Amino acid sequence: MHEAVIMNYLKAQIFQLSFFKNYFLRASILIFFCQCFVNFTSNSQLKPIPIGTWRSHFDYTKAKSLAKVGNKIFVAAQTGFFVYNITENEASILNTENGFYDLNISQLGYHEATKTLIIAYNSGAIDLAIFDSKNEISSIKSILSIKNSSTILDSKLTNSIIFNENIAFLATDFGIVQIDLAKKEIKEIDQNIGAFGDKISLKSIAIHKGKIYGISDKYLIISNLDSNLQDFSNWEAMPLPSILEAKATDMVVANDQIYASFSSLGLYLISAGTFQKIIDIKEELFKIFTDTKIINIGSQSGIYQYNSETKITIKIADKNLKNVRQLLIDGGKIWVADGSNGLISNVSGNFQTYNPASTPGLITNRNDSTVIDQLGIIYSKLGPGNGIQISKNGGKKISFNTIPLNANDSRFTSNTVNSIAVDKNNIVYLGTIGGIVGINSDQRILETETLNGYIITPFLNGSRTLANENVLSVAVDGGNRKWVGTSSGLYLFNDELSEILEKFTSVNSPLPSNIINFLNLEPSTGELFIYTNNGIVSYRTNATEGAENQENTALVFPNPVPPNFDGWVGISGLVQNALVKITDISGRLVFQTQANGGTASWNLTTQNGQRAEPGIYYIFSGNVLGKENLVTKLAVIK
Repeated sequence: MHEAVIMNYLKAQIFQLSFFKNYFLRASILIFFCQCFVNFTSNSQLKPIPIGTWRSHFDYTKAKSLAKVGNKIFVAAQTGFFVYNITENEASILNTENGFYDLNISQLGYHEATKTLIIAYNSGAIDLAIFDSKNEISSIKSILSIKNSSTILDSKLTNSIIFNENIAFLATDFGIVQIDLAKKEIKEIDQNIGAFGDKISLKSIAIHKGKIYGISDKYLIISNLDSNLQDFSNWEAMPLPSILEAKATDMVVANDQIYASFSSLGLYLISAGTFQKIIDIKEELFKIFTDTKIINIGSQSGIYQYNSETKITIKIADKNLKNVRQLLIDGGKIWVADGSNGLISNVSGNFQTYNPASTPGLITNRNDSTVIDQLGIIYSKLGPGNGIQISKNGGKKISFNTIPLNANDSRFTSNTVNSIAVDKNNIVYLGTIGGIVGINSDQRILETETLNGYIITPFLNGSRTLANENVLSVAVDGGNRKWVGTSSGLYLFNDELSEILEKFTSVNSPLPSNIINFLNLEPSTGELFIYTNNGIVSYRTNATEGAENQENTALVFPNPVPPNFDGWVGISGLVQNALVKITDISGRLVFQTQANGGTASWNLTTQNGQRAEPGIYYIFSGNVLGKENLVTKLAVIK
């Protein structure tokens, strides 16, 4: 690179681009300034992620199910999914971007013969993850017939999974699901197989000597495995002893006999329709794991091991074993899905946790209940059904119980405000159970008796924006765009709410739920933290708050751009809505744009639609008044 050539090019650009007129005095300093650092606070202390990408912030300590595939342990937590690689001693978070249908998992089960991992979701959806000879996932097949069923209307949870040859049997809240793992499809669904054809919720299933057993809160049901299991008349329903009702947690076959666990009672042997107590355990019990003769029972305080041959019981206790939801034993080593501490194992000697790194410092308190506008007017949401209160420090307070959603039509009103946000034009937006409404705030509003004259109704395609939608949260980004969380997904609108720029749901994104309770936007990084009823995820937007004064610095990320990168390059730390031009080293303009607030983004596509060639690029930035200009470099690696 020749410095003289670069300086001549820069001088030419100064005269050609009017908004770079103040650039020359500092160009010699900035030209070789490749990248600088921005001080992050609060949520932004997290390592930045690329624009347009997601990350989850789930609590992986609430584990409930696990399965071992080769040297990997797959773990389902209350609101998340991860895999621990034993060989590499590394835990990796899994989500929908890895090809999985959902994140809210009820049970996992692995079938070695067909190398199939069954992932049963709370919604009734089922994923079949197929592994290759190297125990890597080669494909994932989603089965949605149960989720979308119009005949299964209540809970679709799977409570346990067992295998008989190449058939998986799922004990669910509506009966039994049989999956043919060779054909990768549902073989049959056995519903209404309780006494007199009633619906029955099964906690567990066992198969023994040609018979299939199912246990519920009230019954033990039995049928011949080769009979028509969809016909309730082929099932015998035996009432449980009253002391055992609503206590069953699991059922297994060990040493050629059937056993069942009952919370706060213990382990029972089932024989000829009778229940004989084997171990008395006065605490909550969970899943059982058996390896022919040893019955391992997960509990709130550890693992009970009963030898069905010697009749000896021992207990494994450890400070980390607080809530043993499910366990497996591999080569004498124990792996535990613990409801308090996540994935636990004694694979290295003592019991230790093997969870993904936790996310520190997430804001949990809402900041959209009370806002102060640019005039110092305070807007506060009141309780459900009570509207809002408007006030000023030391002054009059006015309450409006009914919020008009359309200033021209009094039929559209709401009395519950869920969220308040103020934008850069000093318009106050209210998220209500009847949609979204804007208030044109000024000092006179403190003297009014009705809000009608101040209401601004955003329109989309001729209709009121989000009419009749339950708007749970509103956030304004650095580009004055509106992020709106509803009970049906997450929206990004333009500044006037007249155009939908993006809509994210649990189907097209890693959102764990479509119910968006709260949004918190980190202004310095543009990372949007999304609080759903099933956990927290975040999304790196392409907007940040603009800097008041350009400090001769900009954060370009990633920089350098690695080979095969197919995301967006972000340029943050700019003044508000800065004009940005990117040129190659010869001075040819390859891209130009305007920042959203303090951030501009580039997908590495040039003005002629081609992928940017490897090399050094120069980034010029300035505001519309020709001030606060900047130069920095970007490297694209071959």
